[in-house]
Amino acid sequence: MRSDQQLKPSIISMMVLLILAASLLLPSSAKAQTLASGQVLNGQSPRCLDSGTPTDTAMFNCSGSIYQTWAWIIGGQIIGNSPPGCLDGGNGQNGTLVAMVPCTGSQSQKWYWDFNHWLGTMRIINQASARCLDADLGTINHNGTKVQLMDCTNGANQKWVFTSVYQP
Repeated sequence: MRSDQQLKPSIISMMVLLILAASLLLPSSAKAQTLASGQVLNGQSPRCLDSGTPTDTAMFNCSGSIYQTWAWIIGGQIIGNSPPGCLDGGNGQNGTLVAMVPCTGSQSQKWYWDFNHWLGTMRIINQASARCLDADLGTINHNGTKVQLMDCTNGANQKWVFTSVYQP
C-alpha cells in the first residue's frame, strides 16, 4: 500500500498530463476566434485603416492590400498582417498615435466595440485608456490620415466598420 506522500506526487503528475493533453486537443479556432475581419473603414473618410507605415497606422485609399487586412479576435486584440502585430494605444493620452507592435496581450492592445443604437455610433475603444480610435480631422482629407486615441465623441471620424463581422 502506498503512503500519502507517494500518492500526492503521482496525482499531481497525472493532473498536469491531463491538462496538457486537453490543451492539445483544442482546435486552433478555439484558441483565437475571430469576431470581425477584413478592411476597417472610417465613417468620415473613404479611406481604410492601413499598417503599411514604418511606425504608426494611418488611413490610405482602400486597396485590399495586405496592409489593410485586419482581424479582431476574442480577447480584444486587433491584429494586422503586415507587419504582423497588434494595434497598440501606447500611453493612452489624447493624440497618441496608434502603433502596430508585436502582440503582448497588454491592456493597451485590447479594444472593445461600442455600438449605440440610439446615437448610431460604432466606436472602437481602447481598454487601457477608455479613449476612442480616432481619424485625425486635420489630416482626414488626405492619404496618410493620422490614426490616434482621443476622448470619445459622437463624431463620424470615430466610427469604424469591419467589412466582415461574425455572428456567434
